[in-house]
Amino acid sequence: MSSTVIIRSHSGPWTSLSRTNPTLAFLESYTAMIGALSLSGHKYHDFYAPSASFIDADGTVYEGGQVIWDWIHELFGPFEKLGVEGEHRLTVLEGRAVLEAGKGVAKEDGEDVEGREIRGDVVFFEHTMVFHFKGSEEGETVSARRMMEFVIGSAEEEGQGTSGLQIWRGKVWWDKGVVMSEAMRRGGRG
Repeated sequence: MSSTVIIRSHSGPWTSLSRTNPTLAFLESYTAMIGALSLSGHKYHDFYAPSASFIDADGTVYEGGQVIWDWIHELFGPFEKLGVEGEHRLTVLEGRAVLEAGKGVAKEDGEDVEGREIRGDVVFFEHTMVFHFKGSEEGETVSARRMMEFVIGSAEEEGQGTSGLQIWRGKVWWDKGVVMSEAMRRGGRG
């Protein structure tokens, strides 16, 4: 049996058209919050499911929304803000993951899973991130190309999420060593 795959692509700034897609609108909110590093103004479950998992470029796996949130706080601690250099590019494969509530498990292409099934979108997000150092008088920055993959679906628990959506799974590929070694050189954490 074959199924139809709906693919949405978006490049450049967010627009009124991109905001009509719930997943892209969610990502606009998420990237604005991350860019401004306004993490303390949010709870982890505004963006991450309680049973979410995230795989860093070095292979470290972070299990649970709170654990991921704490890691993000630590990771971006040396920076005042983050920006995007040039355009970001996103591809959304709508409904291509089935998520198992309470376990943060995503099974590709509708494979049967136990528990409450939540259909999610697989998102590939590519951009060059500009890291602005705290306390830099000259506005010093370091840039790194990043590729991210998210599985975004309905909030795991009622009353959580942003517009009813959360990240269930994340992966990132980037040269974190370049950014963190520069942060260490400047006396920041890394």
